[in-house]
Amino acid sequence: MAVVQISRIQVRRGQANQGSGIPQLAGGEFGWAVDGQELYIGNGSVAEGAPSVGNSKILTEHDDLFSLVGTYAYKRGTVDTGEGIAVERTLNDRLDDIVSVRSFGCAGDGSDITNKLQKALYELFLNGATRNNPQSRVVLHVEPAIYRISSTIHIPPYTTIVGAGKEKTVFIKTGDFTMFQTISSDTTYDGVIANTVVYQDPTMSYANSARYISFKDCTLQTESEDGTLLVLNSCRDSRFENVKFEGTKLTNTATNPAVQIRSKSDAVRAEFNRFIDCEFVSIGKAIVSNHNISRNEIDSCKFFNITKAIELGVTPTIGQADATDNNIRECYFETIEQQAIHIANGTRNSSINNRFGPSVGNNGGSETTVAHSIIKFGESGNISVDNEFDRTYNLSINQAYIVSKPYIPEVEGPAFYEHEYTEQVDLAQIGTPQLLFRLAADTTKSYDIDYWYKTDRAGIVFSRSGTLTVFVNRENNSVSIMDDYDISGLDSLGESLLFSATLNELESAWSAQVKYTNQLDSGKLTFKIRSRS
Repeated sequence: MAVVQISRIQVRRGQANQGSGIPQLAGGEFGWAVDGQELYIGNGSVAEGAPSVGNSKILTEHDDLFSLVGTYAYKRGTVDTGEGIAVERTLNDRLDDIVSVRSFGCAGDGSDITNKLQKALYELFLNGATRNNPQSRVVLHVEPAIYRISSTIHIPPYTTIVGAGKEKTVFIKTGDFTMFQTISSDTTYDGVIANTVVYQDPTMSYANSARYISFKDCTLQTESEDGTLLVLNSCRDSRFENVKFEGTKLTNTATNPAVQIRSKSDAVRAEFNRFIDCEFVSIGKAIVSNHNISRNEIDSCKFFNITKAIELGVTPTIGQADATDNNIRECYFETIEQQAIHIANGTRNSSINNRFGPSVGNNGGSETTVAHSIIKFGESGNISVDNEFDRTYNLSINQAYIVSKPYIPEVEGPAFYEHEYTEQVDLAQIGTPQLLFRLAADTTKSYDIDYWYKTDRAGIVFSRSGTLTVFVNRENNSVSIMDDYDISGLDSLGESLLFSATLNELESAWSAQVKYTNQLDSGKLTFKIRSRS
């Protein structure tokens, strides 16, 4: 029969916070502090090899690790962080250098984080005890995950939200409401929000308006047809970089803007805001403002599958809607049903070096089913420079289309307009006027066409450079052309190439048809177009 023996190991015990405290334990002897729930072991004697006589504490679940860790000093390579003595900080301070939404309970498991994210923003940027201290204006990091939002999140001044990247950190709006909205620094919060100051509030001023806000490296997405993802209320000096704004665009009537920019007044404008490397996808409208806004920039952004991309001052707010000194540059537009850029009110706005794909302004069709202009200005003083329009070749030069398809202009309204690239066409030897290319004639305007023509006749190289000036007068539906040129070769051949122009209407769309006769041998004509209206 087996013998079972049960032994009990018992250690020395007592109260660490009573009497003389923890006694000196023998080498290897355990001591249990009952009151503090702490465990110790004796070091042993120096003769036994111990570095010192004393007790060593053994960590348990009841210990505060941070109180025991002590201090942190940066140690990488041979870097000296101090003046002979390394700078030491507590581990808690070191960890607090970076604040994450996870610290506020936003787990990133696809659950609703509305209240938790709002509390994080209020506590970090509106806390009455710290709101005026620049040290409190931290960066809120959002780890890669899906975060659902069920009501409007208010964004205080100085908020900085940094995600892990587009389609990595994803905020999803679950209903018909504005996802993010900026508020004034006069919004009061001391544990509980007392009032929310937006642009209509009489207390809103330039001094307390939303400012120095930053969104970076994330996706804002809606599950509903209401595509309103971000509203800037009198917001200034803010930056939105590498953000994807994505909707559902279930129908062609979805017109809610992804970004709406509003101002309280001319004195409290939304200004100096920048959108950089952002994407707008499957939204009714991308960026809309019907208020006084100025000096905002849309830089290197992409727009896809949108009813109308950028719209400023089209539906004026009473006493406002003046958009001035706003710049749109180096952006790409594709599958835009109506205008890519429509600025109805305001001057000194610019579209520079943008690329417009073939399916812009075509109600979803090709460049041969044109329905709208690509850029539309309502007032003079705006410019379109070095933009590339993919539909221009077919509507202006391609002989298969220029006699059968209406020419709705790339740029509509009063503006200075210059094509980015030169075009090149073949000129045959022909004695009767032949259609060369078309120019939009939707309104009274003039064109300057810089050209260079080269041919080789009987071993003699002939070239001619000049400027064609075409003036379209829609007051009396007339067109005139003037050719100012220099030649290289035989002077007698100078009049062998002649240009003329006629006005033509096709499906209610007017164009100036530039024609030519050429008594020279065939050659190539290279040209670039500038327009003033």
